[in-house]
Amino acid sequence: MAIQFIESISNSPAVLSSLYGSKALGFVSENAFLNMVVSCSFKKMDSDTLLTLIKEYEEGRGREKRLLGAFVDRKIDIDILFFGSSIQNDSRLVIPHMEIKNREFVLRPLLEIANKFHHPIYRKRLSECYNIEKEFNEVEFKGILECT
Repeated sequence: MAIQFIESISNSPAVLSSLYGSKALGFVSENAFLNMVVSCSFKKMDSDTLLTLIKEYEEGRGREKRLLGAFVDRKIDIDILFFGSSIQNDSRLVIPHMEIKNREFVLRPLLEIANKFHHPIYRKRLSECYNIEKEFNEVEFKGILECT
């Protein structure tokens, strides 16, 4: 499971949000999606190394590379939303993830576990940066994941 993988390369136990269901975004799919946010510490790793490990893990679980701009169903999709207070914008990785504010399926679980985290660009708590009540109601609470 992806959570065990993330914990195996981190320096701390994972903090997990609840699960949220959503429809496909940016393309048509018959499948529903399950989403959650996982928070860990990666003190001995830089963001590029983390991204490389994530991509290797995803590909080992059947994730196929997609054409630029083409959205398709994926067996697994792990995004780096934040990396501490780092700001990065290069061809491989943009941190903070630039689509956070547009994706309720990211915002709801993120605010559930990290609403006091300070956004490195806005320099405010996430709960002050993002208002999920204003426009969204497209995700459905699916429960809490039990990890053993």
